[in-house]
Amino acid sequence: MTAPKGAPRPTSSPETPVVPVAPVAPVAPQNEPTDAGRPASRHWPWLATGIAAALVAAGFGGGLLLGGRSTEPAVPGTDSTAPASPSPQQDQAAGPAESTTGPDDTTSPDGPWVVTADTDISGYVFFPVGASSDCVLEAEPDAEGNLVEYDPSNAIDKLDETAWRCRRETARLVLDLGNPTDLDHVGLIPGYLKTDPYDETDRFTQNLTVTRAVWTFHLNGRTVGTCTEVIDDPEPTMEWAHLPATVTADELTLDIVETGNRDALRRFPTIASIAVSGIGLVSDGF
Repeated sequence: MTAPKGAPRPTSSPETPVVPVAPVAPVAPQNEPTDAGRPASRHWPWLATGIAAALVAAGFGGGLLLGGRSTEPAVPGTDSTAPASPSPQQDQAAGPAESTTGPDDTTSPDGPWVVTADTDISGYVFFPVGASSDCVLEAEPDAEGNLVEYDPSNAIDKLDETAWRCRRETARLVLDLGNPTDLDHVGLIPGYLKTDPYDETDRFTQNLTVTRAVWTFHLNGRTVGTCTEVIDDPEPTMEWAHLPATVTADELTLDIVETGNRDALRRFPTIASIAVSGIGLVSDGF
């Protein structure tokens, strides 16, 4: 007897069993692969296009978020990894750059000082302990024929009648203070404070006087300030330059830059005495 059409054959049959065909689903899931490995959904083309566009956008967006770094190969001869210049905000955060410029050795703490000489002073007076110059007038005879020396040391020996004298109208004297000293005044007698005992000649009027002198202050071999002393009407007395601020120095340089008494018989600039004054100095008896 023949089995009904479509019914399964007996399992005892040696032939390969027939597997019933399942009904075809109307639409396959989008992520279910077919035999060819392609998505079964007919909507894949527009979905793939959307995903690709999203990935491209994400790539460019990521590039922007990462500082705009390009994935293109670097051009030969250029540095594609060089850091960008710092912004002003970064400069401010890093603080000001360290200055390599040293201090101005030609000015005083508040700038170049120019002061008019004054004969008044209050404070202790101190004399430099050493003096030297490359300009010294050779010894000359006085009215009695006695040789008179004009060494730089005569300007710091506390004696009015001795003096340092130079043959040049511009001259320099270097003064050693011995130790670092706080100074608020520097002074000089701007001529030869001497009357010859034999013929009573006034040596102050016979020699050039100092009308403008530049004091330069040094400390440990370094210039720390300058002061120009203007002496409008030189007198045979100590002319003081009042410093606008205290200066600590261990050495002074005195430059004679202008002279007066232009009709003098002996055209040599002369300084009878030099002294300094400062807070805490012990009076040296001037």
